Formats: sequence, C-alpha cells, structure tokens
Amino acid sequence: MVKLQGSVPPISADMRSLGPAPADERFDVTVLVRRRASLSADLLASHAQAGGRAYLTRAEFAARHGASDADLDAVAAFAQRSGLVVVERRPAARSIVLSGTAGQVAAAFATAIERVEHSAGISRRRTAPVHVPPELDGIVEGVFGIEDTPIARPHFRPRRPPRDGSSGEATAPSPPRPSGRPSRSLRGQRSADRAAFTTWVIAPLANPANASSSSSPWCVAPATV
Repeated sequence: MVKLQGSVPPISADMRSLGPAPADERFDVTVLVRRRASLSADLLASHAQAGGRAYLTRAEFAARHGASDADLDAVAAFAQRSGLVVVERRPAARSIVLSGTAGQVAAAFATAIERVEHSAGISRRRTAPVHVPPELDGIVEGVFGIEDTPIARPHFRPRRPPRDGSSGEATAPSPPRPSGRPSRSLRGQRSADRAAFTTWVIAPLANPANASSSSSPWCVAPATV
C-alpha cells in the first residue's frame, strides 16, 4: 500500500478520544481522482481567440478535463475487492462515491478510525494516514468523508423557538414621528423599545432659527453616546 500524500491527520488539543469507531457504522466516502488532462496556464491561454474567448460547455469540460472511465473503473474494481459499494460515479467532478462500514473503510485504506468528543459534539476522526494500492498510486488524489469533524464554525444560526410556546417574533420599534416640536426624550415608549435604541436627537432640516416653528421639517438621527 502507498501512503496518500497529505493524508496525515492533524492533531487537535480540543478532542478527547472515545475509542475506536464502531466497526458496523456505515457512511459514504468520496474518492477524488486525477484529471483526464491538466489545466495548465498555457492550456487556458490557448482557449482565448481573437476578439473574445471560447467557453466550454459542461459536457465539453467533463470530456476534456474530467475523470477518465479507466480511472473510475480502477477505483470501482478496488472498491469491489474491498467490500465497498459504488454509490455514484461523477466524471465531471472527478470523483466516485463509495459506501461501507467503518471496518471496511479502515481495512480498504489501511487507516484507523476513532470516535472523538469535542466542543461541537462527537465525530469520527482518522488516527493514521490513508493508503491506496499500488495500482491506484497517481490516480487517487484524495479520500474524503472518513472524518466528519467540523472544520468551520457557523456564524449564522437559526433562531430557536422560545420555551414558553410563543411565536418569538421580534419586531423592530419604529422611530418616533415628530409632531410639532419634537422632544429629545423617548417618553411614551415602552422600556423594551427604549433599550433597543440609542439616544435619539431630533434635528431640524430647515433653518435652525426656525426650530421653534411647528411647520419646520425634522429628521430623526441616532446620537453618539
């Protein structure tokens, strides 16, 4: 078996090992294979034509730069020998999806899989590099899906419904409408509305000398506090 370049698992201090992953746990892995033809800078420049560029369709791109049938067949044959199931072939994406248990995947790629606990929950993690048979050396460029540990933290999260059963709909309070000479305070607003605003300053748009006139136009602007 040949070690796949770049497959050494990173070490994270945030994870605590829970022991080997259950051998009967089933999941999918995606095997990425090489391109039929590389995308070199010279090749990209050759697509430029006088007066414009020539753009490939999806089918043309897949035929020129996707995975070859021979490479996908080689991975499929390896999967069959290892007891893995071919779920999908994706020539344009240069990948083939395989399904199997943790025990089958670990044996097929000569790696080790464990369960780990971290701040985001419990996940699978490799503890050894991924290996491929010699006939796939140079064909397979990556194996993804063995690990399902989070690699990014979401910054947008859906709002959870309130525990009291209410709709939880939040409406932004509207700024006060001036009538006559506006007041600098927010008297009459609910305390929750006041907490949602900064201090409001009512500023005349017309001549400040006419600020006492009830007909002068006004605007509402937040003040710096």
